[in-house]
Amino acid sequence: LNTPYKEGYTFAGWYTNSELTGDSVNAITTTDTGEKSFWAKWTANPYSATVDPNLDTSKGTVTVANSDGESGISAKVGDTMNLTAKPEEGYAFDSWTVTDVNGNPIEVSDNRFTMPAANVIVSATFSPIDYTATAKNEEGAKGNVTTEKTEGLHVGETATFAVKPETGYKVT
Repeated sequence: LNTPYKEGYTFAGWYTNSELTGDSVNAITTTDTGEKSFWAKWTANPYSATVDPNLDTSKGTVTVANSDGESGISAKVGDTMNLTAKPEEGYAFDSWTVTDVNGNPIEVSDNRFTMPAANVIVSATFSPIDYTATAKNEEGAKGNVTTEKTEGLHVGETATFAVKPETGYKVT
């Protein structure tokens, strides 16, 4: 009997029953007569979904899990894989990049993808959140407050404020 091929699976033998039990059949002899039915037994190949080791974890982290919520396990072709992005303070999640070992993109929808018949690498893009610093001069104040950079500030950057009291007043 020929050995068939099925993407993402290893052929595990021909069987004479749909339950795939008993001994597998390797050949049909010349003494076998009549109509015969055979069922192919397949074993799913294990594949991995790995977070890109070059991901800048100072901006955020990524987890990949199967539909049962298990991470760090092997997956098989057709499994639904769930993606979670956790941005660090001052960053926002932008997008996913999932590619197979040959660099082919894998479609991601609603933070999920279907496992192909290949190992995959998962990465995420995180962008800094823009903050605005506002210097507000209250009505009746005896002086004013200014700042040089007011927009596009990011976590870790410094906003410098200048306080200038009117003549005869001081900042306390």
